[in-house]
Amino acid sequence: MKITKYLHSCLLLEHENERLLFDPGSFSFANGEVNAAELPDIDYLVITHDHPDHLYGPAIRTIIASHQPEIIGNQEVADRLQRDAIEVTVFDEGKRQFGAFQLEALPVAHQPILSEKVPTVTAFLINGTILNPGDSFSDDLLRFKGCELLFCPIMAPFLKEVEAFEFMKRMEPKAVFAVHDGYAKPYFVEARQKNYRAYLEELGIGFHGLVEMGESITI
Repeated sequence: MKITKYLHSCLLLEHENERLLFDPGSFSFANGEVNAAELPDIDYLVITHDHPDHLYGPAIRTIIASHQPEIIGNQEVADRLQRDAIEVTVFDEGKRQFGAFQLEALPVAHQPILSEKVPTVTAFLINGTILNPGDSFSDDLLRFKGCELLFCPIMAPFLKEVEAFEFMKRMEPKAVFAVHDGYAKPYFVEARQKNYRAYLEELGIGFHGLVEMGESITI
C-alpha cells in the first residue's frame, strides 16, 4: 500500500488501483501548497471527526466535483456536511468493505480540548494493519495493539510530546507514521520528528516522518 501525506492529517492511501483519502482539513490547504483540484482520482473520502483541520468544506466540494468519491464518516460528520447538501455514508462502528479497503470503525474520545463542544472521533483500522486513531489516545484503541502502522499525532494544542510517546509505547506498533503537524514550520516539524524517532528506535519501533507535501512511503 502506498501512503502519501498532503500536510497535517490529510493522507492518501493507494491499494489495488483504488484510492482512499483521509481528512482533507483546512491546514492542508491554507497556504496553497495543496490544490484539491489537482489531487489524484479518489474513490473514497473518509473523515475521522468534525473539526476544521480534518474537515474543510471548500476542499471537499472541489474533490467531489472532480472525482465524485463516496464520503464516509460518523453521524456528526454527516450532520455537518448535510448543511452543504453533501451525502455521507454513515459509519460509526464495525467492519465494512469499501472496494479494496476493509475499514473497521471504532468511536473514541477526542483528546481534551478547550471547547464547549468536543466531537466524537471515529478511529479506523485499514485492511487489518494500519490504524488511524484521529485525534485520540484512548485506551479503547488498545484492541488494535501491535498494528503494523500507527498514524499518530505528534503536535497539537491538546498534546504534550510525552503523552504522544506514551501512547505510541502502549500501542506497540511495528512503525509510527507522524501526522497532525501542520501547525509548525518544516524545521520545527523535522526537529520534533527527530526526537520521536530516536526514542522509538530504542524500542525497536520504526518511524516515518514526512515533511514535504506529497511525500510517500510504500508498506
